[in-house]
Amino acid sequence: MQFVPMGNDTTVYNATILGIQVNGVDLSIPAGTFSGTGGIIDSGSTALTLPEAAYTPLREAVIQSVDGKAQRLSQEEINQLAGGDVSSVLNLCYNVSASDTTTLQSVFPTLAIVMDGANLDLPPQNYLWLFDNLVCFCVYDSNSVVGQPITIIGDVAMRNKLVVYDRGARKIGFQALSCRNA
Repeated sequence: MQFVPMGNDTTVYNATILGIQVNGVDLSIPAGTFSGTGGIIDSGSTALTLPEAAYTPLREAVIQSVDGKAQRLSQEEINQLAGGDVSSVLNLCYNVSASDTTTLQSVFPTLAIVMDGANLDLPPQNYLWLFDNLVCFCVYDSNSVVGQPITIIGDVAMRNKLVVYDRGARKIGFQALSCRNA
């Protein structure tokens, strides 16, 4: 199990975030993007929510990585499937089978949230909404959704992970595991 120190804000479980990687490559994210509360680790929130300064380069890196490997849907097609305008939360979807983990991993990159002391590795199923033959980017721009630049690591990012909140030692631990076999 990898542990990271808890941040100073005692009203939430949080940790210092230093950056984000896509397939092991650091994204160019402005210094200070993750200041304040750092990253809030919140299993009560669904999505990975990032400040625009981190969301935009991450979204673009995923688009570049997937380009030519899967058919990207237009926003009009996404809205039609959803039955209304969902552009603030579902704005990057692809036609690809979500039932095959091997296919997902060959099409989509692995992400990592770089924290003080450990990386939280996110295979595709930890940042994508999985439907039958459709997958959508489950990362939100907090400026658009919440109205402020905040980082929340929600439950989709914590799929198949054991998360330990050690309040006494003021640290948070992450361990990959298969919940199917647990």
